[in-house]
Amino acid sequence: DSLVHATIIKPHPDMKYSEMGMTVWFWGVLCIKAIDENSIFYNSILKETDHIISVNDINCDKMKPEAFAHCLDELPLEINIVVRRGKQRWYGGFN
Repeated sequence: DSLVHATIIKPHPDMKYSEMGMTVWFWGVLCIKAIDENSIFYNSILKETDHIISVNDINCDKMKPEAFAHCLDELPLEINIVVRRGKQRWYGGFN
């Protein structure tokens, strides 16, 4: 597995999670479910199915999607997300 760190800057400080174009869900761990094409996360290194480890140094191990949305709503401008990306078993590449 590999850890990936992404920093995303909000276009305006009062931007809400619902406007950011990313959906997360809890499947044993907090995961990125979808990233919309018009999302602020679309051109970042983040991918669907990444496991979210932390957001701005807040541990996301047991965090629910609603709590994650609340965190992103409260952050002023800079969003730092650390994710774990699994390695593909057959050919060794990263998903």
